[in-house]
Amino acid sequence: MRVIGKIWQVRKGMDIESITGNTFTFHFRDAYDLERVFSGGPWNFNNALLAMERPIGKGTIESLKFSQADFWVQIHQVPLLCMTREIGRFLGGMIGEVLEVDGGSSGDCVGKFMKVRVRVNIEKSLTRCLRY
Repeated sequence: MRVIGKIWQVRKGMDIESITGNTFTFHFRDAYDLERVFSGGPWNFNNALLAMERPIGKGTIESLKFSQADFWVQIHQVPLLCMTREIGRFLGGMIGEVLEVDGGSSGDCVGKFMKVRVRVNIEKSLTRCLRY
């Protein structure tokens, strides 16, 4: 549990509570730390993905599914004229729910590949490559 706090480099600390088996709650003392950890994922520990979910309302731990994770994916071999945020959203949508398209410092999608942050269902196998 101490290792996780060091990996995440939380500024104001956090408390970790074991719920059952491999289910834990993380109580951050600072909202900035919480947001940074959630947006910095995906996280892994001991070669296992940490599936994190924010509780909403007054539900129970059992009502949380831990079935989704956010990933940055690279989309290669996109024609230069198609390197736009709209095309990034379309192509990323073939993988999962699009959260963000990285337009770089210029706002344009330029480079060897596009970077798209997608939320995927981790209960299904990941597709390594999509070809059309």
